[in-house]
Amino acid sequence: MARPLDPSGLPVKKKGEKYVVHVISGTHWDREWRFTAEQSKFRLADLLDTVADTLERVPAYRQFVLDGGSVMLEDYLTIRPGSRERLARLVREGRLALTSWYTLPGINLVAPEAVIRNLQEGRRIADEFGGAMRTGYTATGYGQPSQMPQIYRGFGMEQVTLYRGTNKHAVPPVCRWTGRDGSEVLLIRGFDEVTRSNWVYYAYMPIALGKSGDPVEELEYRYDPRTRPVHMADAQLYEMGFTSLGGEVRVPRSRRALLQGYEHFRGQAYPYAIGKLVLALNMDDNASPWPNQPKLIEALNQVLDDTVILDSTLDDYVQAVVEEVKGTRLREVRGELRYPAVEYGWNGLFGMTASARVRMKQLNEEAETELILVAEPLAVVASLCGAPYPRVSLDAAWLSLLKNHAHDSICGASLDDVHEDMAYRFRHTRTVSEEVSRRSIEAVWNRIDHSGFQADDQTLTVFNSLPYARAGVHPFVLDLPADVFRNETYRHTPLGYPDPDLFDVLDEQGRPVDYEITDIQDIQIGYESPAESPGAYLKVKRHRVLLPVSLPSSGYRSFAVRKRPPRYVPRPRPRPPRPNIAHPGGILENRFLRVEIRANGAFDLTDRMRGRVFPNLHSFDDRISTMRYAHMEPPAFGDEAVTSLGAQAQITMLESNPLRGRYRI
Repeated sequence: MARPLDPSGLPVKKKGEKYVVHVISGTHWDREWRFTAEQSKFRLADLLDTVADTLERVPAYRQFVLDGGSVMLEDYLTIRPGSRERLARLVREGRLALTSWYTLPGINLVAPEAVIRNLQEGRRIADEFGGAMRTGYTATGYGQPSQMPQIYRGFGMEQVTLYRGTNKHAVPPVCRWTGRDGSEVLLIRGFDEVTRSNWVYYAYMPIALGKSGDPVEELEYRYDPRTRPVHMADAQLYEMGFTSLGGEVRVPRSRRALLQGYEHFRGQAYPYAIGKLVLALNMDDNASPWPNQPKLIEALNQVLDDTVILDSTLDDYVQAVVEEVKGTRLREVRGELRYPAVEYGWNGLFGMTASARVRMKQLNEEAETELILVAEPLAVVASLCGAPYPRVSLDAAWLSLLKNHAHDSICGASLDDVHEDMAYRFRHTRTVSEEVSRRSIEAVWNRIDHSGFQADDQTLTVFNSLPYARAGVHPFVLDLPADVFRNETYRHTPLGYPDPDLFDVLDEQGRPVDYEITDIQDIQIGYESPAESPGAYLKVKRHRVLLPVSLPSSGYRSFAVRKRPPRYVPRPRPRPPRPNIAHPGGILENRFLRVEIRANGAFDLTDRMRGRVFPNLHSFDDRISTMRYAHMEPPAFGDEAVTSLGAQAQITMLESNPLRGRYRI
């Protein structure tokens, strides 16, 4: 029989039942944020050493969750390579819990394929150690896309828990979350207040440390020499915080202290109760296990009359919720979870991270495009043509990319050094992808039958790795061998040796294709061959051309670049004028779009097909950011906004022809 519901649609605790509080302990591990990844590895080694020691020494400490993804295990083993079996044993015994993620991504800031690969890689590594928890746990993601229920179910996760992107007005503590395709999961959400750490701030700190129960106040540490705080004073490291080298926290013996401290937790967590079940998350940032926690739970159970507290696991709590709501018609929440409205608390959406450190987002887009949309599809096709599939290299490129997708990394909230490290990893992903693409294209091109072309033709083969047809004007660089394309007609004329560039571009049926030459250079380019010296080169005439090309889905087309003699027309007739795209006065236009550049560098964009105008685009505004995550109000000493709206921009027409127009602003 279904439980009765309260006005919000939650099951109600039956009369006489005791509340059951599930305390779930772990660490929210930020791989790089306040420290670089390499600095964090030392702290991670200390943490996991302490975790293993505590779990082995204190059998009553039920479980410790590593929520930072399986990359934590990789990083730890670079410092403690001999501890692999120790961790694996704790995972197999259920004492150490792993999520299904490789890193905890900023889900809305990365490609959908990268989200799936992140879970695949996380599961692969977790399985090597004993397996991941059953629950789909997303500690933070700056909102959840509407396809996530489908993805979770695809990985066998029918219950998920998260908090970022929700709030207590729009999403109840437990509900049915339905994705865009109709997939449904049971969603248990965290808290607006201190998200994944309500036990830390509302129970542990008031009871064990005697703090106020106000999370903001509790962040302030009051100097105590017994904790032996130490701080670097040299000019390079002085900005690092204090480090505690000592001190032990004990469980108070006083019944009064226990009950008074616990009231803070009761007031915060019990209103979120699902029937008799209360969630107590003990998973603060980079937190270590407190060995005396089982003693605190035991002491509280001796003084509480209406509550039983369990040192629990996330899977056990979620399964208890499943049983608690069985037969209940839960409220349904559909689609994307990206609610920006949050009361004062810690569960902000942080949607503004999409515009923080935009260069990192651009580098990510370039790396994802090269790897996901170019290198991997081409490598698959090349393997079907007999080339070896470069799995090891592509897997390494993926790991570099996924490390950059950790939420503190991709959102742009970290130290400058962190983002410099990210730039290297993006470069690694991109350069590996480019080399794989080049080799794959060469392998496929070598199997294409070009016998229909002439012997001296150069072939231009254009590949489309996307699963849909494409058409447009594309830039190409044609390095034409100088000894083949030398024009002998003018070689000994009195006019000298102008060497005009006379060639046609012909399609598969021999029909000429219009093109525009934008630049010509005489250069020497390297020539790689096992039969030649590594310093060998080839003299070429480099032609930068614009060519309109239509391509089939997941296919290619080959064109012939054919040398021709001068072509004379005895009675030429003028063609109809071909309008150029760029015009004086800062105008760019074709039949689809019109751009009008203003004197300050902003521009108005007109969509001619729909009659819509988007005014005053491309202006800049820069001002102080006072927090790592958010653009906040300026501090007391004030702020100066720097904007381009009042600027006098330098506007230069770079190119204008029928196929392309370019301005530099």
